Amino acid sequence: MGADFDGDGILDLILEYGKGLYLRLGNGDGTFQKARRIATDAPFPGCGFGPTLVVNDFNGDGKADLAFCDDHAGRIGIVLGNGDGTFQNPVYYTTGFGTGNEFSFAVGDFNSDGKTDLIASTPAGTTDISSANFEDEFVVLWGKGDGTFQKAKKISLPQNSGGEMGIVSGDFNSDGLLDFVLIGNGGLSVYIQK
Repeated sequence: MGADFDGDGILDLILEYGKGLYLRLGNGDGTFQKARRIATDAPFPGCGFGPTLVVNDFNGDGKADLAFCDDHAGRIGIVLGNGDGTFQNPVYYTTGFGTGNEFSFAVGDFNSDGKTDLIASTPAGTTDISSANFEDEFVVLWGKGDGTFQKAKKISLPQNSGGEMGIVSGDFNSDGLLDFVLIGNGGLSVYIQK
Protein backbone atom coordinates (compact mmCIF):
# COMPACT_ATOMS: atom_id res chain seq x y z
CA MET A 1 0.00 0.00 0.00
CA GLY A 2 1.51 3.31 -0.98
CA ALA A 3 1.08 6.88 0.25
CA ASP A 4 3.25 9.77 1.42
CA PHE A 5 3.54 8.98 5.13
CA ASP A 6 6.30 11.46 6.02
CA GLY A 7 5.12 14.56 4.13
CA ASP A 8 8.11 14.86 1.78
CA GLY A 9 6.08 14.45 -1.42
CA ILE A 10 7.63 11.03 -2.16
CA LEU A 11 5.63 7.82 -2.23
CA ASP A 12 6.30 5.45 0.68
CA LEU A 13 5.21 1.84 1.21
CA ILE A 14 3.40 0.06 4.01
CA LEU A 15 3.90 -3.70 4.07
CA GLU A 16 2.25 -6.35 6.18
CA TYR A 17 4.19 -9.49 6.92
CA GLY A 18 5.46 -11.55 9.80
CA LYS A 19 3.81 -10.16 12.88
CA GLY A 20 3.03 -6.60 11.98
CA LEU A 21 3.04 -3.57 9.72
CA TYR A 22 6.23 -2.11 8.29
CA LEU A 23 7.07 1.23 6.64
CA ARG A 24 9.60 1.68 3.84
CA LEU A 25 10.21 5.37 3.16
CA GLY A 26 10.68 6.23 -0.50
CA ASN A 27 13.89 7.81 -1.76
CA GLY A 28 12.19 9.35 -4.80
CA ASP A 29 14.23 7.37 -7.33
CA GLY A 30 12.27 4.11 -7.23
CA THR A 31 14.18 2.74 -4.26
CA PHE A 32 13.13 2.54 -0.63
CA GLN A 33 14.80 2.70 2.74
CA LYS A 34 15.07 -0.29 5.05
CA ALA A 35 11.72 -1.46 6.45
CA ARG A 36 10.90 -0.51 10.01
CA ARG A 37 8.07 -1.85 12.09
CA ILE A 38 5.33 0.66 12.85
CA ALA A 39 2.78 -1.50 14.66
CA THR A 40 3.78 -2.39 18.20
CA ASP A 41 1.29 -5.24 18.67
CA ALA A 42 2.09 -8.82 17.71
CA PRO A 43 -0.92 -10.22 15.79
CA PHE A 44 -0.49 -11.10 12.16
CA PRO A 45 -2.73 -8.72 10.22
CA GLY A 46 -4.97 -10.22 7.64
CA CYS A 47 -8.51 -11.25 6.81
CA GLY A 48 -10.72 -12.78 4.16
CA PHE A 49 -9.87 -12.34 0.51
CA GLY A 50 -10.39 -8.60 0.13
CA PRO A 51 -7.90 -5.83 0.91
CA THR A 52 -6.44 -6.22 4.38
CA LEU A 53 -4.91 -2.76 4.64
CA VAL A 54 -6.44 0.62 3.79
CA VAL A 55 -4.97 4.14 3.83
CA ASN A 56 -7.29 7.02 4.78
CA ASP A 57 -7.36 10.15 6.95
CA PHE A 58 -9.51 8.97 9.85
CA ASN A 59 -9.08 12.00 12.12
CA GLY A 60 -9.21 14.80 9.55
CA ASP A 61 -5.70 16.16 10.18
CA GLY A 62 -4.54 15.75 6.57
CA LYS A 63 -2.09 12.96 7.48
CA ALA A 64 -2.28 9.40 6.16
CA ASP A 65 -3.63 6.85 8.65
CA LEU A 66 -4.05 3.08 8.34
CA ALA A 67 -6.78 0.53 8.95
CA PHE A 68 -6.09 -3.20 8.90
CA CYS A 69 -8.08 -6.28 9.73
CA ASP A 70 -7.18 -9.02 12.16
CA ASP A 71 -9.61 -11.89 11.66
CA HIS A 72 -7.81 -14.01 14.24
CA ALA A 73 -9.25 -11.68 16.88
CA GLY A 74 -12.29 -10.45 14.89
CA ARG A 75 -11.25 -6.81 14.93
CA ILE A 76 -10.11 -3.86 12.83
CA GLY A 77 -7.01 -1.95 13.87
CA ILE A 78 -6.59 1.80 13.34
CA VAL A 79 -3.09 3.29 13.27
CA LEU A 80 -3.03 7.10 13.18
CA GLY A 81 -0.14 8.68 11.32
CA ASN A 82 1.82 11.61 12.74
CA GLY A 83 2.73 12.90 9.26
CA ASP A 84 6.49 12.51 9.79
CA GLY A 85 6.79 8.78 9.09
CA THR A 86 5.90 7.79 12.63
CA PHE A 87 2.62 6.34 13.87
CA GLN A 88 0.63 6.03 17.05
CA ASN A 89 -0.03 2.63 18.59
CA PRO A 90 -2.89 0.64 17.04
CA VAL A 91 -6.36 0.96 18.53
CA TYR A 92 -8.67 -1.99 17.90
CA TYR A 93 -12.40 -2.14 17.27
CA THR A 94 -14.25 -5.44 17.46
CA THR A 95 -16.53 -6.45 14.62
CA GLY A 96 -18.61 -8.80 16.76
CA PHE A 97 -17.90 -11.66 14.32
CA GLY A 98 -15.92 -13.61 16.91
CA THR A 99 -12.37 -14.88 16.68
CA GLY A 100 -11.04 -16.79 13.70
CA ASN A 101 -13.87 -15.80 11.34
CA GLU A 102 -12.68 -14.41 8.03
CA PHE A 103 -14.20 -11.08 7.10
CA SER A 104 -13.79 -8.30 4.58
CA PHE A 105 -13.92 -4.58 5.29
CA ALA A 106 -13.93 -1.20 3.61
CA VAL A 107 -13.78 2.45 4.67
CA GLY A 108 -15.67 5.52 3.53
CA ASP A 109 -18.26 8.08 4.56
CA PHE A 110 -21.27 5.80 4.28
CA ASN A 111 -23.76 8.07 6.09
CA SER A 112 -22.58 11.31 4.42
CA ASP A 113 -21.75 13.11 7.67
CA GLY A 114 -18.20 14.03 6.65
CA LYS A 115 -16.63 11.35 8.89
CA THR A 116 -14.98 8.14 7.66
CA ASP A 117 -16.78 4.96 8.70
CA LEU A 118 -15.89 1.25 8.64
CA ILE A 119 -18.06 -1.53 7.19
CA ALA A 120 -17.40 -5.27 7.41
CA SER A 121 -19.00 -8.52 6.26
CA THR A 122 -18.47 -12.17 7.15
CA PRO A 123 -20.13 -15.44 6.21
CA ALA A 124 -22.39 -16.71 9.00
CA GLY A 125 -23.93 -20.12 9.60
CA THR A 126 -23.18 -22.56 6.83
CA THR A 127 -20.84 -21.68 3.97
CA ASP A 128 -23.16 -23.45 1.51
CA ILE A 129 -24.69 -20.48 -0.30
CA SER A 130 -27.44 -22.70 -1.71
CA SER A 131 -28.65 -23.45 1.81
CA ALA A 132 -31.71 -21.68 3.16
CA ASN A 133 -29.72 -21.05 6.36
CA PHE A 134 -27.01 -19.06 4.60
CA GLU A 135 -26.99 -15.45 5.70
CA ASP A 136 -23.95 -13.24 6.02
CA GLU A 137 -23.40 -10.78 8.83
CA PHE A 138 -22.81 -7.13 7.99
CA VAL A 139 -21.75 -4.44 10.47
CA VAL A 140 -21.00 -0.74 10.38
CA LEU A 141 -18.77 1.20 12.78
CA TRP A 142 -19.71 4.87 12.46
CA GLY A 143 -16.71 7.20 12.57
CA LYS A 144 -16.58 10.01 15.12
CA GLY A 145 -14.25 12.13 12.95
CA ASP A 146 -11.41 12.10 15.48
CA GLY A 147 -9.94 8.73 14.50
CA THR A 148 -12.23 6.76 16.80
CA PHE A 149 -15.32 4.72 15.98
CA GLN A 150 -18.60 3.76 17.57
CA LYS A 151 -19.34 0.17 18.57
CA ALA A 152 -20.10 -2.19 15.67
CA LYS A 153 -23.78 -2.20 14.75
CA LYS A 154 -25.27 -5.15 12.87
CA ILE A 155 -27.19 -4.11 9.76
CA SER A 156 -29.58 -6.26 7.74
CA LEU A 157 -29.07 -5.90 4.01
CA PRO A 158 -31.66 -6.83 1.41
CA GLN A 159 -30.62 -9.70 -0.88
CA ASN A 160 -27.34 -10.19 0.94
CA SER A 161 -25.16 -12.51 -1.15
CA GLY A 162 -22.10 -12.09 1.02
CA GLY A 163 -18.93 -10.06 1.09
CA GLU A 164 -16.42 -12.70 2.06
CA MET A 165 -14.41 -12.05 -1.11
CA GLY A 166 -14.19 -8.30 -0.53
CA ILE A 167 -16.04 -5.00 -0.31
CA VAL A 168 -15.52 -2.16 -2.78
CA SER A 169 -16.82 1.33 -2.09
CA GLY A 170 -17.47 4.10 -4.59
CA ASP A 171 -20.12 6.44 -5.96
CA PHE A 172 -21.46 4.05 -8.59
CA ASN A 173 -24.43 6.17 -9.71
CA SER A 174 -22.71 9.60 -9.58
CA ASP A 175 -25.16 11.12 -7.09
CA GLY A 176 -22.49 12.24 -4.60
CA LEU A 177 -23.35 9.47 -2.09
CA LEU A 178 -21.00 6.60 -1.31
CA ASP A 179 -22.21 3.14 -2.36
CA PHE A 180 -20.59 -0.29 -2.00
CA VAL A 181 -20.38 -3.69 -3.64
CA LEU A 182 -20.14 -6.96 -1.73
CA ILE A 183 -18.11 -9.56 -3.61
CA GLY A 184 -19.18 -13.05 -2.57
CA ASN A 185 -19.10 -16.62 -3.77
CA GLY A 186 -22.62 -16.07 -5.13
CA GLY A 187 -21.58 -13.06 -7.23
CA LEU A 188 -21.79 -9.30 -6.74
CA SER A 189 -24.34 -7.39 -4.68
CA VAL A 190 -24.48 -3.64 -5.35
CA TYR A 191 -25.89 -1.39 -2.61
CA ILE A 192 -26.80 2.13 -3.69
CA GLN A 193 -27.21 4.75 -0.97
CA LYS A 194 -30.45 6.76 -1.11
